[in-house]
Amino acid sequence: MLAELGLTDEIPIAALAKTFEEVFVPGRADPVVIPRGSEALFLLQRVRDEAHRFAITYHRQLRGRSMTKSALEGVAGLGPGRRTRLLRQYGSLRALRAASLDDLLALAWLPDAVARTVYQHLHMPGRPKADGVRLPVPSAPPDSPHGSAPESARSAPESARSAPETGGG
Repeated sequence: MLAELGLTDEIPIAALAKTFEEVFVPGRADPVVIPRGSEALFLLQRVRDEAHRFAITYHRQLRGRSMTKSALEGVAGLGPGRRTRLLRQYGSLRALRAASLDDLLALAWLPDAVARTVYQHLHMPGRPKADGVRLPVPSAPPDSPHGSAPESARSAPESARSAPETGGG
């Protein structure tokens, strides 16, 4: 990488082996041995450890962000700003998932259509919850002010819906 950028003569590089604390330098076959307990070795160890800590923290942040975003990603009308505001309002994805449709509709800053879409998205049948348990098929009475369950969810038990039709007359 340094060669591609033309910086090989500008920035010296070295690698510190963790096992024997030997310093490897490009172009040299044998490692540079730095006495144990010396200030120079201590400095190199601190630089190495800090670089590792920085990289690990960065990757944890990436994973954390992607895990939080993925559950709400793809909801129509819910961009990054509203998504962040919803998570701040409820404190966690689990708390947001526990919120009722009425709770979401009560948020003045969230349009009703988006509130319904968020609720439906978080309560889709077969979608695993945070604790790994699958959610049941939502069912709302047909006269519910917030709409109703899909026709297929109201019409017949699941076993009857999944059974193949037979041509009998």
